[in-house]
Amino acid sequence: MARAFGAATLALLDGPALVDRDLAVIAMPEGTYGFWSDVYSAQFPGYWPGVTFTGSGSLISITPVIQSLADGVQSMTATLSGLASDVLVTIGEYNLHRAKVQVARALYDPTSRSLVAVHTVFRGFVDRDEVRESSGEATFVLECVSRARELDRATNRKRTHADQQRTYGGDQGFAFTTKTASTKLVMGR
Repeated sequence: MARAFGAATLALLDGPALVDRDLAVIAMPEGTYGFWSDVYSAQFPGYWPGVTFTGSGSLISITPVIQSLADGVQSMTATLSGLASDVLVTIGEYNLHRAKVQVARALYDPTSRSLVAVHTVFRGFVDRDEVRESSGEATFVLECVSRARELDRATNRKRTHADQQRTYGGDQGFAFTTKTASTKLVMGR
């Protein structure tokens, strides 16, 4: 699908002013956190209100996300390196499993310090997090999978009115399923 850019964006694209930046947003019960591949912290209220993106420069590494038309589960690994032990202790206090993850590629204008265009390349959740330590330096690794993983997992949900009330109280979506299942439909004359 082709994208349409405004005249101001097209003028910036013709010049050398724009740079690519990777952005990673992790939403957990404790809060939403952003990291990006620049050296200072920034906020982008037009895209992610209330999220401060911590500049991580080359300390963050995100594996390329393979785009395909297949219905398989996509995976992505994000690595934060060069972390101090107090940072690891802080990260360890959070519940990262099943946290929502969004990775985007952005065109960034360093002159105005604003995002010109943002393209989401991955949406999913944290499947596994691990701390790897070697020679006094720690590396924090997040292994993420796309939301297609939900289609592979077994569920204990039943398609009943009582089960639907536990999830969405007041919903009447399954209230008439037993009556509908036993109703005979006569087609034609």
